[in-house]
Amino acid sequence: MDFLFELPDGIFTWVDYIVVWTGFSVIIGFFAGLLILGPKNMLSTFATVAVGYAGTIAGWSVAALYIGAADKIEGDWKQKMFAPATIVIALAGAATLFYLFKKVRQSGQESAAG
Repeated sequence: MDFLFELPDGIFTWVDYIVVWTGFSVIIGFFAGLLILGPKNMLSTFATVAVGYAGTIAGWSVAALYIGAADKIEGDWKQKMFAPATIVIALAGAATLFYLFKKVRQSGQESAAG
C-alpha cells in the first residue's frame, strides 16, 4: 500500500513548470492587456492567463524559429524564462494576440451596429 503515498519521479518538476508558467503568464497577460486594451477594457482573469500563455508560446516559437533566441540565453529554464529578452518576447506575443482580439471585437461591434 506504500505505492499509494509515493509520487512518481519527476512529478515535482512538472508541478514546478506549471506553477512558474502560470505565474509568468498572469504577469505577461496582465501587462499586455493593460498596454493594448487599457484598464477599462480588460478581459476576465481566465482569458488574461490564456492569452498570456498563448502569447508566451507564440512569441517564443517565433523567436526560437527565426532568431534562435532560446539558444542565446544561458542558464537553466527558470533563468531563461525571466531573462529580459524572454519578457520582451512574451509581451510582444501576448500584445499581438490582444491587438488581434481588439480588432476582431471592434469589427464585430461595427457589423452589429450597422
